Amino acid sequence: MNTIKISLLISLLYLPFFTSLSFAGDSFEGKQLTKRLCSGCHRFGPRFKRMNHSLVGPSFKSGIIGKKVGKSPKYKYSKAFLKAASDGYIWDEKNLDKFLSNPSKLFKKNKMSSFKGVKDPEDRANIIAFLKSL
Repeated sequence: MNTIKISLLISLLYLPFFTSLSFAGDSFEGKQLTKRLCSGCHRFGPRFKRMNHSLVGPSFKSGIIGKKVGKSPKYKYSKAFLKAASDGYIWDEKNLDKFLSNPSKLFKKNKMSSFKGVKDPEDRANIIAFLKSL
């Protein structure tokens, strides 16, 4: 009985560590969410030959994880994004999660003012998983 209690206690102690580092989402679900929430302004993946054609936002031929903010070719970024780019801001899972939760809070006066963000952490993790899969 004591062994079970000790094992349970150890598991509970490590749980916050593992869950706080985890952005393990479902890329299929993320793709569906991205189509619904983002495709009005953005295109994702290599199959789009005419990137940025008549779109409000930049298109991404490949993933953005590990890349600098504001570096999609042929797109005119807002001053907020250009400043973040000059400051060396990198899209990682943590920064994408913050951005997706409220884009205007992270980068003031960006071009995404009509997008209020993705409130559900699981949905954000799914979108990030999809972006990582590109």
